[in-house]
Amino acid sequence: MTSNESNSAPSCDICTDIYRYFADPKSNHRIKLGSFDEALASPCQAHTPIVKAFREHVERIIAQGAVRDTRDVGFMRMGTGSATLTQSLSKLGVGWSFLLAEKPGLMQHPGTGRILDPEWADIEIVNKWKRQCLISHGMKCDNPMKLPSIKPAWLVDVERKCVVAGQDCDRYLALSYRWGNTAGFRLDESILHELQREGSLLQPTLLASLPLMIQHAISLTAAVRERYLWVDALCVVHGGHSSTAEQINLMLAIYAGAVVTIIAADGVSSDGLLGVRDVAEPRGLDQKVYPFGDEQLIVRNTDIFSLENYSDYHKRSWTYQEFKIVWHEELTFGTEADVYIDPRPGVLLAGFPDLDSFAHMLSQYNNRDLTYDEDALSGIAGLLSVMSRTFTGGFLHGCPEMFFERALAWRPQWHFTNLRRRVVSDRPASARVSASALPSWSWIGWHGMMTMQYGEAMRINDRQYSMEEIIPVRSGIQVLRQYKDLSKPLPDGWTRLEADSIGTFRDEPRLYPDGCGKYIFQHRDMPAKDSQYWYYPFPVAKIDTTTPFFTPEQTPYLMCKIQKAEVWSYRADPDTFVGPNAHILHLCKEMGSSSIGTLHLQTVEQLDMWPEFESGNTSPEGRHIEVVAISRSVQYNKTFNEELKRYDRPLTRKEVYNVLWVEWKENIAYRLASGRIDKTAWEELSLEAIDLVLG
Repeated sequence: MTSNESNSAPSCDICTDIYRYFADPKSNHRIKLGSFDEALASPCQAHTPIVKAFREHVERIIAQGAVRDTRDVGFMRMGTGSATLTQSLSKLGVGWSFLLAEKPGLMQHPGTGRILDPEWADIEIVNKWKRQCLISHGMKCDNPMKLPSIKPAWLVDVERKCVVAGQDCDRYLALSYRWGNTAGFRLDESILHELQREGSLLQPTLLASLPLMIQHAISLTAAVRERYLWVDALCVVHGGHSSTAEQINLMLAIYAGAVVTIIAADGVSSDGLLGVRDVAEPRGLDQKVYPFGDEQLIVRNTDIFSLENYSDYHKRSWTYQEFKIVWHEELTFGTEADVYIDPRPGVLLAGFPDLDSFAHMLSQYNNRDLTYDEDALSGIAGLLSVMSRTFTGGFLHGCPEMFFERALAWRPQWHFTNLRRRVVSDRPASARVSASALPSWSWIGWHGMMTMQYGEAMRINDRQYSMEEIIPVRSGIQVLRQYKDLSKPLPDGWTRLEADSIGTFRDEPRLYPDGCGKYIFQHRDMPAKDSQYWYYPFPVAKIDTTTPFFTPEQTPYLMCKIQKAEVWSYRADPDTFVGPNAHILHLCKEMGSSSIGTLHLQTVEQLDMWPEFESGNTSPEGRHIEVVAISRSVQYNKTFNEELKRYDRPLTRKEVYNVLWVEWKENIAYRLASGRIDKTAWEELSLEAIDLVLG
């Protein structure tokens, strides 16, 4: 039987187009279904039930079950070998990613998805994946973060059932998991000697206190034909405050050095690893599989987006850097076609200090949950150490010293984002991972998604309609900006290109910061192909396993001479800022005067302090607040062309002061929110020079 005879796609035109996503690797078309109602009016019995099930899924996710009528539901390609049904082709929103089920008996069948046993995991295919990775990937998966090679102090020997010194051991597995609400087993010096005896991990008294997750991971390590396992509960010795912190700081390198990391994305430590045959209970897997003519479509739940959005594992802060260090790519066995690699870490790890990429990672982390707020810095300290090789000067409470003035002006991610002020718990200092501080001026002090505006005007992103450039007083960006001077020799690795020789997004005009515009620059080691050009060159850090980390002394207080002003504030028109919950205020010189800037509030409690906006009210109610100027920057903007429905000329340039709304407690100022005020307007206010202590 030929491959053409064996593959029978449904006959509906839409179904035929869906099938092309799997059968033709080059197909990149979009299938427009219209609104949900229009899509469900199709008589096709193959794709219409799938769309119906997807709509029900969307209704469960969106608040109050209301489905936005986007009128452009449809299919699109997001990765070779898969098809994505999205709520909106133009705005994306909720989506389902599909794989075509494989037919092992048919040659050249395009299906790559596996229909899984609902009760038991296939350990043999895990062994095949491991062998394939070790044989074919080589250096690609070997320490991509270029961390120093270390041996864990202690490992679990799954053959001898005891804890052994790690220095003399070969390769090992690592376990990444969530403890849950239980106190958990903790290794200390008093029992370390006992656990080194062969068979000690089989003692009934120990098994009674050791979570099922760890017991099952020990058995799984043996099942995948490995001997050693690293798991924090049995391999990190708790006791001295400094020694525990030191071991935790090495965890990133330990995960990087593991040949395989077991990611327990479902459940907590007491649940165990369900689905491991002869070890644990059945898993009760609910895999969505839909008939599609003579084929079957599988709703994918192992892609990076599904995992990070719907798994409790990915809602916890402590697992963030563990996952980042071990997730190199996702591989469908039998093909390497369907690959997702987050380009942002790669850009940073290659030595490029792209603030936008860095802030995106921080926002992902900062939206996760911690049992103890004061662990916010410790939970990402390993990744910050790694990134300190790219960002000169390291990080002060998570803010890059290199862009410190820019970083202080961080704000909530969206106009409606609600942050929560983190608070140090009352647990004793001896039980804490490290010294705790949650300064108000750092994003570390607040829980929720955040952004550093549009980063810094270094890397070109023609999709952006606005960008900013800080006017530095003290930050390390000055060292890089000297390379705007075209008389200087090009730093190593850079190529200079005529700016007009490289096209732009939708042929929109390109924004340029001051001193740039004739040329753009490209570096040979830039890993991301999208947005690969830069406005000016600079020395790129050469990072290898010997490059040292740098962590400056952490202080929760900032001291400087600064200008303070009192301004009038009132709620902005919500229609201007996408909805009634927009946390935006207008700032004015005095009540009834025109707006000179905006303030982006951080909590809904702050928003409630102001009366609601009244349309047509020329003197809206508000209140006076005190703000301090922390930096000055230049904004470069495109203008939206209503006729062409795109951003266009004229291009504008505007200077602003970045300000913080502060409150005072015992002569120390604490940040409440950030904003900006027009430069000329700020300088016309009644300004007071003060010595500021910001806590």
